[in-house]
Amino acid sequence: MSSAQTVLFVNTRPSPAEAEPTYAAARALGLDVVLLADHPVPVQHGHVTEHIAVDTFDLPALVEAARDAARRHDVAGVVCWGDRDVEGVAAVADALGLPGNTPEAAARARDKSRTRDALRRHCPDLTPAFARVSGEEDLEQALAEVPLPAVLKPVGASASKGIYSVRTADEARAAHRELRRYTDPANDPIFRRNAGRLLLEERIEGTEHSVEGIVRDGRLEAAAVTDKFVREPFFIEYLQTHPSALPAEIQERVLDAARRTVTALGLGTTAIHLELKVTPEGRPVVLELNSRTGGGYITTHLLRLARGYPFLEQVLTAVCGLGPTLPMPDAHLVAGSQQVISTADGKLTGLRGVDAALNVPGVLHFAQDAPRGTVIAQPPASFTSSVLGSVIARGPSRTGVTEALAEAAALVTAEVE
Repeated sequence: MSSAQTVLFVNTRPSPAEAEPTYAAARALGLDVVLLADHPVPVQHGHVTEHIAVDTFDLPALVEAARDAARRHDVAGVVCWGDRDVEGVAAVADALGLPGNTPEAAARARDKSRTRDALRRHCPDLTPAFARVSGEEDLEQALAEVPLPAVLKPVGASASKGIYSVRTADEARAAHRELRRYTDPANDPIFRRNAGRLLLEERIEGTEHSVEGIVRDGRLEAAAVTDKFVREPFFIEYLQTHPSALPAEIQERVLDAARRTVTALGLGTTAIHLELKVTPEGRPVVLELNSRTGGGYITTHLLRLARGYPFLEQVLTAVCGLGPTLPMPDAHLVAGSQQVISTADGKLTGLRGVDAALNVPGVLHFAQDAPRGTVIAQPPASFTSSVLGSVIARGPSRTGVTEALAEAAALVTAEVE
């Protein structure tokens, strides 16, 4: 058995530029990493003590793999970096007696309809009107209950997959047919436990934001608000800026909404990425809660660049029970990430303009999210493959950062075969 304490990683972030900081955070805390993953993951030598191949959608198999790791390592905690593994991590934490969510709380967080149920019971002001949808009869009943325009989406997807804006009943019926096909587990194993299960919810007008937070024993101990921007009609996220430009009073309402949502779901010890809208009247409305760290380079890059806050280290400190959570400091700079999105279909053979983008003042990084050889398709054929990469910038003003991001992103174009 290794003399160092070990944290179990259940899979990784999909982008190497987001995955590497998670390993670096573990190393900064003196933690060994054992990676439980269901597919080969390229990892730089030295980041991982052991790699165990296991079908992480198979919860009994995942728990047994974690038990096996615990026989050889001093396992202090378990963590995931994507929605698909939230329930798996809770099952492992429960089996090994580690900090985490209960399996019941993880299921409430993972299933958007169960999240809505919990909010309707405990804080109805935070949820829009909604209805579950499976078959055609469910859809017609939902259309009688939920005002249009509305949003139709899977209860268990991630990364904005399968989100449709519907303005009319006919648009809802067409989206329903597409989503019934799309949520077949043969298309994506993330739908193994909720194939064909959808949610129709009232569309909320307003600005979009997220709360990145650390929850310990049911209490939101550190959190901050990020501004987010999406492209319709499929709500593909393309820009994140931190800290939020919302007035301080509204940000406090947003953070209070996050605290109440954590309590309503009964979360234990976990990172959260809570997505919500703020109406023109200043009312927060929860879109969904993800019981893991946020993507879009928010938690791996933006929080540290804007605030100097080691968010990933603090998440690992919480899930491994290593000490108290550091408070969230004020931001001293603005940081942002903007996604470069291809409008062409085909096989990606390369990117042009990256060097020019990196020469834009304020731009620090370009992270390629789609590797060469990716087959690009536009939504609804694919909701993720058109995102080629992300430009990351920092500066003293929001205007300067957003202008730098826009200029740099416009310089990067895809070479498509």
